[in-house]
Amino acid sequence: MKTLTSFVLTVSLLVAAAFFSPQKASAVILDSGIDPANLGKGDWIYYISMATNKLGGNVASVTNIQSFMAYEKSKGVDYIIVKSGTGSTNFNGGGSSPQFNSNLVAQAHAAGLKIFSYTRSYGNDVPGEISLATTDLAMGADGFVIDAESEWESGAQGTNGPSRALQLGAGIKAAYPTRFLAHAPFPYISYHASLPYKEFGFYCDAVMPQDYWYSIGKTPAQMVADMDTEWRNWQNSLTGQWTNSIKPIVPIGQADTASIPASEITDFVNALKNDLNPATSGGYQGVNGW
Repeated sequence: MKTLTSFVLTVSLLVAAAFFSPQKASAVILDSGIDPANLGKGDWIYYISMATNKLGGNVASVTNIQSFMAYEKSKGVDYIIVKSGTGSTNFNGGGSSPQFNSNLVAQAHAAGLKIFSYTRSYGNDVPGEISLATTDLAMGADGFVIDAESEWESGAQGTNGPSRALQLGAGIKAAYPTRFLAHAPFPYISYHASLPYKEFGFYCDAVMPQDYWYSIGKTPAQMVADMDTEWRNWQNSLTGQWTNSIKPIVPIGQADTASIPASEITDFVNALKNDLNPATSGGYQGVNGW
């Protein structure tokens, strides 16, 4: 669902997202003091080279990694999620070496930001994806996110998706049991029933549904309402060990095109803030933007 032109969350979401109440759900605190149920505000970065080029020409003061990290921190961002892989292959971001590296981690930490890496997961080389994730975590990444989309449905995986999803999550957690791990699937579970939601959820600490209302053709408020219904129905369907797959929901808002009015991003955040019947325990205490 994510486009090649996407790279950074718009300023409007950063400003609008100072949002949640002090009443917070409790959860196990992971490395770096991360509470999956109270994750705060985050920003997905596809190309670091574009983000550090004046945020695509929009912020003159952002000209390198240090100034980019400082800018994010100044807007109240708690964490960034940076592309490190495509499947099991390192992502170079247009350069000659991996985009996600120890210097990037150090610069984020120096600015007071948490930093997670992510791969657009294909599931056809699970040991390779485990290696990519654990390499990033060994560099000091505060967490890893599995961007699992259509490549994990039965049309691509056959009947192997559930076992491979468990293998991927178990492999990462075996190496780093107290490091943050999340997955980012489609928001409409009923439309993608063969995607292994419960298997990913079993080992992950949070789930980040891709609530791309603009591309889907919904209003922000309807997107949140639909997410609540979809995820509540799914949670209620789980029994036995699979109830352990119910994890804090940290929605991803859409901010990848100038066609999206800033008011819609504000509406999305407000819909999460004011949700009277959220699908996640304690309400939505985290959001990030693509």
